[in-house]
Amino acid sequence: MLAELVGWFLGRDLGAPVPDAAILFPGRADAAWLSAYIPHPIHWEAHHAHFVTNLDAFGAMLALDAIIHNHDRHKMNILLTPGAEEPELDAWAIDTGAALVGFPADFAAADLAVPEKPNIARGLPVRLMEPGARRAARRAVELVESPALQHQVAGACRLVGEQESNILFSALSKRMKQATRLVERYIEVVGAIS
Repeated sequence: MLAELVGWFLGRDLGAPVPDAAILFPGRADAAWLSAYIPHPIHWEAHHAHFVTNLDAFGAMLALDAIIHNHDRHKMNILLTPGAEEPELDAWAIDTGAALVGFPADFAAADLAVPEKPNIARGLPVRLMEPGARRAARRAVELVESPALQHQVAGACRLVGEQESNILFSALSKRMKQATRLVERYIEVVGAIS
């Protein structure tokens, strides 16, 4: 739940295409992550790549995954919906639940590593996504100085009952300060797979 929550607020701040979300029964053992309804989605397939129009936002997804150490961006975690005109498609990034950011001690131990063998969707238009990923990385560097970041991390930890908000904030801040470096490395990893 913590990984979903941090992935959601950071994704929105970076401009990644993440749907609105909420937590049902926060703080309880039966809490659930809720995502806004996305009408008429299909899952990622490589042959859809040239129809995707929100490439900057789609690229921001790569930056998000690099920063939160999300190794699980398989084709079922990328939704495509009809765009403004046929055959255009809009990409959506969902499900950051497996990201290392959800486990503060492990996330801190990862230091500045990126997922080296991610479970990533094949056929992503990585070269077209790069400009958006780089812009999102620069945005992350700017956001790390914002007092809102510590507030968001503390609030996320409080909502899910996580006691290690200081560890999480420190590790996330460190990664965000180095976001341009992390994103460049992650683009190489994803580019070699896709």
